[in-house]
Amino acid sequence: MAGSQIRLFIHRRHLGIFLAAYSDWAVWFGLDPKVSLTMSLDTEQIHRLTSKGFDKLYSSDPDKFTEMAHTALDYAKTCVPAGEKVRVGDVVLIITNAVRILPSFEAYVQKKKLKEKYWQELFAEYILEQVFPQPELTKKPSKP
Repeated sequence: MAGSQIRLFIHRRHLGIFLAAYSDWAVWFGLDPKVSLTMSLDTEQIHRLTSKGFDKLYSSDPDKFTEMAHTALDYAKTCVPAGEKVRVGDVVLIITNAVRILPSFEAYVQKKKLKEKYWQELFAEYILEQVFPQPELTKKPSKP
């Protein structure tokens, strides 16, 4: 199969394989979307959020967003099986659902003409990171 393509895609919470044996024959194999690949925001995502003013939206009512993050964490603890720890992705999903119907968020994205759904999840991750900051990455001294 000359010219065949096999590609592995990892894109914001979705993992899949794209197979193209011929130009007119392609197949996409994706993992169940419930499989979470969420990590903390990277520098580029933070820059995108701040360039669109989401930091100002957060700053307009930090108490509300702090309460939202704490409530989401408490709720996630009731859903995660005993003996397992709550993960960032568990809490982000809950906050994302709250952000989707938040009047101030809806008004903000309409005003900024941001139609893409990914802003909901990015802002949810931003909220979580503001309330529970990511720890500093440090190296431990190497053992000889």
